[in-house]
Amino acid sequence: MSAFERFWLFVEKRKSGCWEWDGYIEKSSVGYARFKFKGRRLGAHHWSYEFAYGPVPKGFWVLHHCDNPKCVRPSHLYVGTRDDNAKDAVRRNRTARGERHGMAKLTRDNVQEIRKLYRTGRYTQRKLAEMFGVTQCPITRVLNHTGWRNIEEATQ
Repeated sequence: MSAFERFWLFVEKRKSGCWEWDGYIEKSSVGYARFKFKGRRLGAHHWSYEFAYGPVPKGFWVLHHCDNPKCVRPSHLYVGTRDDNAKDAVRRNRTARGERHGMAKLTRDNVQEIRKLYRTGRYTQRKLAEMFGVTQCPITRVLNHTGWRNIEEATQ
């Protein structure tokens, strides 16, 4: 059986429009499907793109228009750079920000409280850092709105 024939045995065409991979999903690849043929192991979406359009240029990645890591439908795929992929993740709000970030020490409520306390004029950045168990740098970022920009000011 050819790689092409074997590949399509693992694809299910969904009503959503995506053609989803029902084969192996590598845990460490955040839900992305994997396909191996003759020692060459790539994302299933990468294989699908190559079957449809030819080789992916060196230094480029196969990205999804549909934002579905299991999708292998060629019309849902496009070629881009690593930078394109990162910008796409930010645009689609797929990056871990705020409380979702694994290293976050502050919460949304903390950020609002910090801004409220600082406006009173009774607290320095150093004192706020001490109170919230962080260094002064994240306090400065909170107050300057260079960090936690998506948090609205707490209402009085």
